[in-house]
Amino acid sequence: MPLSIYLKLTGGGGGKLPIIYAGGCYGSQIAHLIAKIAPHYTQGVIDVACAVLPRKQMFMRTAEGEFYFYTQHLEISCHTKSFWTPHNFSKAAFSIRNLLELKHLQIQSELSKDCIFVSYHSQKDEFKTADEKERLYKTYVDLGFDASLHLVKDKNDIDGKLIRGLKHDGISNERVFKKELPLILEKLEGKDFQREEKSLSFPSDDKIYHFKDTKDKYELKITPL
Repeated sequence: MPLSIYLKLTGGGGGKLPIIYAGGCYGSQIAHLIAKIAPHYTQGVIDVACAVLPRKQMFMRTAEGEFYFYTQHLEISCHTKSFWTPHNFSKAAFSIRNLLELKHLQIQSELSKDCIFVSYHSQKDEFKTADEKERLYKTYVDLGFDASLHLVKDKNDIDGKLIRGLKHDGISNERVFKKELPLILEKLEGKDFQREEKSLSFPSDDKIYHFKDTKDKYELKITPL
């Protein structure tokens, strides 16, 4: 049986206004995923240090915590509550969340190339995600998107304000947003973003993910391949 999920994209009725998503880490991964599954609802993505490939800690309980709280005597490892386990997180579930899936990127670009992507990422990020980010943004450019990756390479790039360090949390989300949002808006000035109903499908291992506008909702149906 196909699985149906209905999503209502906030701001989808914005008329002529562009829709821009910004975030750091998990937040900007969600922004990239929205751009993937709903390109016609995304004219800009501002990213700080998101992982391109899905990490198990984001979806299920693993030995490594997703985030931590520290007290004088305790270290508390936390996980977001989820129905996913290592046994049911399938190849298809990974694929639809994989921002580097070339076949999916090509489908995304065929529906719309209006989105402007801007990313800041440290080459020294302790999660070792810089190589994948470079590959993703090169692919965006190759497919015709306006995409810019600002890669922090060494201590010479640290200004103490926008770039405060070389680790994952060393880039200021707020300062990146304040710097890049006006530049994206300038590029989009005068363009008309009236929305039309769209649909697109992503084949993923043994399933196909179908996304379609249905009245005021965005519908997902998952069918066997």
